[in-house]
Amino acid sequence: MNLATVCETGPVDSRSRAVRTPAGRFARAGVEWALARGRSRLYQSGSQFRILRKVSFKPGADESVDMEVQNVTADAEVFTCNAYLVSGAEPTLVDAGAMSGVVDVVREHTDELSRVVLTHQHGDHVGELDAVLSAFDPDLYAYGDHPERTHTLQDGQELTVGAEAFEVVYTPGHADDHVSLVGEGALFSGDVVVYNDGAFDDGSFGRTDYPGQSREQLVESIEHLLDRLPGSVDRLYAGHGDVYRGDVRGVVERALERARRREPKYPDE
Repeated sequence: MNLATVCETGPVDSRSRAVRTPAGRFARAGVEWALARGRSRLYQSGSQFRILRKVSFKPGADESVDMEVQNVTADAEVFTCNAYLVSGAEPTLVDAGAMSGVVDVVREHTDELSRVVLTHQHGDHVGELDAVLSAFDPDLYAYGDHPERTHTLQDGQELTVGAEAFEVVYTPGHADDHVSLVGEGALFSGDVVVYNDGAFDDGSFGRTDYPGQSREQLVESIEHLLDRLPGSVDRLYAGHGDVYRGDVRGVVERALERARRREPKYPDE
């Protein structure tokens, strides 16, 4: 079921508001709606509980909780990426997004932020980066140059996100500084692969029609990502669209098949 029309860097016709939360769930028509939870208590906004996120699940997929991940840009009124706050020994924000007020949302869940990890530096992923760095003074991990970068990401590097180890995989094509984060159970794919968007459902890929982008390079990156993807990965946290739980390898394979066609992703390409 496609519940959100999603766009990437480029022409904007809608926003992504779809992600998964690990607590306060109830299911409806195969879709899980979630209430925001701050560690041990339910977060309340005004007089109403705040519905933070929604997510599509593969029918029959395991819905157990392995890692606490919050999408802190889920309520954005502007075009932004999904920015994921991952709790654990190293509280980590994967991308900062472009939503004014993202700092306040992060503070609803944690007072400390150890690190920010950038999948790439398109505006919808870094628009609020300065505000986040100023508020929390975290380390900044990025592949590409940035004046505030404290750590350079490299292909094959191991990085702790929250409480879990992830491998950095260099995945250019949509952006020349793009990386994905591959763990034993989860994939943070940025924009190289998404579960659904305005072009495809159940396996799509980042657009490559802007200057500096390359479909050929993107195809190679997705192939490379598949080579490094453990069979145990069952959660996909993409830069846009729904968070997916289930056969992540199958989603990535379908994205690769579509990208290989070399057809325009959007009619305006």
